[in-house]
Amino acid sequence: MPDGSGALIHFNNGKKQYPAYQQPLYGEDLTMKTTEDAKTEQAVRLPVFGIIRESGAILGIIEEGAAAAAIHADISGKLNSYNYVYPSFNVMNKGEVTLQANGQERTLPRFQER
Repeated sequence: MPDGSGALIHFNNGKKQYPAYQQPLYGEDLTMKTTEDAKTEQAVRLPVFGIIRESGAILGIIEEGAAAAAIHADISGKLNSYNYVYPSFNVMNKGEVTLQANGQERTLPRFQER
């Protein structure tokens, strides 16, 4: 799967066994990353995405909130019959805190303060 700025996914390429493209802008939030998530990827450095076809194109530029954005894209034939690209925004980070006492373990959600 391509990654980083300038990544290209060709329409109807038949590679349905691969997961959809999903990458946060400017790389992972290192305060939320765990060792289980460790992988080598090029970070997306520009808040720009788009899709092009012979007869037209769409260009998206994220002007505000890019630090909390991720870009998603995939080919047709997996979820629906369309090739697509879109941004999403993580407005509040969420993690988990595990508490252990008396041989018991409980995991609770933890949200950022602001």
